[in-house]
Amino acid sequence: MNSEDEGKFIYRIPLDWICKAAVLAPKTVILTFALWYLQGYKENLAELKLTGHILKKFNISRHTAYRALKELKEAGLITYTHRPGSAPRVKILYDYDQWQKTKRPRTKY
Repeated sequence: MNSEDEGKFIYRIPLDWICKAAVLAPKTVILTFALWYLQGYKENLAELKLTGHILKKFNISRHTAYRALKELKEAGLITYTHRPGSAPRVKILYDYDQWQKTKRPRTKY
């Protein structure tokens, strides 16, 4: 982590979605955090560009990322497209209306 990441959060990850991902390979789970991190900057569940910069930030190799994308797609959690020479475009599969209605939880632990 570098100083530009301090104070940033990953939130609004649907629990049912992350529970489905939790049974997958560990680096696949890390990739899910990267995807939801990117998603946090979007107003809707839009197509995400999975760049080398993001992979590096989450310590994921390009080869591992493609394996993880395939695993997430097979689990029904994402779709993605990839053209040689360009970053994969990923779409998280989740009900946008339900996601849009969520707010930051105010729970006590």
